[in-house]
Amino acid sequence: MRLIELDGKNWQTILDFANALLRSLGAPDQHGASIDAMIDAMIWGEVNDVEPPYTIRLVNTAGLPKEIREYIKALREALVEARANRRAQEGHDADVNFEIAS
Repeated sequence: MRLIELDGKNWQTILDFANALLRSLGAPDQHGASIDAMIDAMIWGEVNDVEPPYTIRLVNTAGLPKEIREYIKALREALVEARANRRAQEGHDADVNFEIAS
């Protein structure tokens, strides 16, 4: 399984995180940074250059501003829900994992 590690030590805004994630997935320039847009591309669509299976691992996140940590938590929860929905609707999974290492 492919591992995509993102270092949050320089993220100051939600957009910093979102842009780092989108770049790492090879998302098109016009891709949205909302949680719904990311879930659509990562779980449902063939939008990004990187397709499942993969694991996204975040490091150096402990000191991030609260709003970024909350966004990351919401994205992680949305991924779990979207994977379950895909399994229920299509009978198979999109193997996308999300880890927060530190």
